[in-house]
Amino acid sequence: MDWILLGYGIGVFFMLLNFGQKLIKYKKLKASARLIKTKHGHIYHLNQTKIAFTFLNSIFIGEDLNTKEQARILDHEYVHKKQKHSLDLIYYEILKIIFWFHPAVYCLQNQMRLVHEYIADAAVAKMFQRKNIMKIY
Repeated sequence: MDWILLGYGIGVFFMLLNFGQKLIKYKKLKASARLIKTKHGHIYHLNQTKIAFTFLNSIFIGEDLNTKEQARILDHEYVHKKQKHSLDLIYYEILKIIFWFHPAVYCLQNQMRLVHEYIADAAVAKMFQRKNIMKIY
């Protein structure tokens, strides 16, 4: 029984360490980015990259994207921000710390990310449909 608890404790320790490293990486990324205030809120522009993501109330976007790409991606990321998808992901990170040994947690987290992407894509598609209909009339 002691070996099982020790093994569990070691797993929790490493998962906490992993989560801490992710938070440190996020803070460094935020500190190195250029902040711009827009209609979407605070946008952090990242140098020499094309990545884009949202975490909590911060939207990060790569400066290597052209203006048209940035506009569409910002609409997509704004949906993530507005619907607070980061809270779901934090919830799954906590579950991964507690249930690090169970593969279902990892599968569910990946599925949640995928569902978030579908939701954001559908919202942006609906927004563009409305814009195109308005142009016709």
